[in-house]
Amino acid sequence: MTEETGPPVVMLVLAFAAVAGSVGLLVGVSLTAHVLGYLLSSFVCIGLATAFTQLDERRRNDQERWYEEEPGQKETYQRARAVALSLGIVVTTIHVWYIARELSVA
Repeated sequence: MTEETGPPVVMLVLAFAAVAGSVGLLVGVSLTAHVLGYLLSSFVCIGLATAFTQLDERRRNDQERWYEEEPGQKETYQRARAVALSLGIVVTTIHVWYIARELSVA
């Protein structure tokens, strides 16, 4: 069994993928598409970004393993996480607007 020795980049990529999937659901005209987009861009994105942070910090603080990283890598991942969360907030806002519009007409 191999132990991971660097940041859990897969979780960060999945957070961006959740936002991208939510953007794809913006073209949907149904309430269901917008609710799914809302869930992806909010809860899934935030959950993955939180899991990334928690696991990364746990790996950094583990005294029994060597943590491999390049200079400036932590700041790069912090910025990437902030971008994913910011995009998630923007897309969530758009989905909420569509949901509110649909419910106000109904």
